[in-house]
Amino acid sequence: MRFNEQQLNFIYDRTHGCCHICHRKLSFKNYGIHGSRGGWHVEHSIPKAKDGTDHLNNLYFLPAFPAI
Repeated sequence: MRFNEQQLNFIYDRTHGCCHICHRKLSFKNYGIHGSRGGWHVEHSIPKAKDGTDHLNNLYFLPAFPAI
């Protein structure tokens, strides 16, 4: 799913720039940059496979760690 700037700002502001799981501070400018300091990506709080939606209230961001 692609997100526009307004959607990303909403998600980022709602969580005060911190991961909702580990509470790590993330950098807005590093969205989608895996392996970068403060990099992050958007995830569903309730997975779509478990009937989660793409509604903004179900979207959060997590640190974008490098793939192993």
